[in-house]
Amino acid sequence: MWCHALAATAQTVRAEDAIRYRKAVMVMIKWHYDRLSQAAKGSLPLARDEIERNAAWLDALSKNAAEGFGVGSLEGDTKALAAIWRDEAKFRGLVEKFQADAARLRQFARGGEAAALKAPLDAMTRTCKSCHDDFKKS
Repeated sequence: MWCHALAATAQTVRAEDAIRYRKAVMVMIKWHYDRLSQAAKGSLPLARDEIERNAAWLDALSKNAAEGFGVGSLEGDTKALAAIWRDEAKFRGLVEKFQADAARLRQFARGGEAAALKAPLDAMTRTCKSCHDDFKKS
């Protein structure tokens, strides 16, 4: 079913629009991740509701992380590697791992304690790094 979503996206969306969309999602993911990371390190004091809200955004955005990677969206202003389409199963697996990491982070965030975010953020960092190492140009 995931493959069909990529193909359907390519049929209805121009490549540059898909690239712009996925970049926007990644910028938002980074924004919320960085805020939670800084809170976990003690360098950004966040209230309980801010911790929960940022984690909720990450969880929601994780579900959109693969949008915009349709067939034909390799060309243009992108750092995506062709490996995404050559090894779609691995890419999909890392996206699913990111989604699971984000859901776990959201569970930890419900307690409102920034220090409790360290372990789930570390797991998310490893997942993101793995995906970037394999599927993103430096």
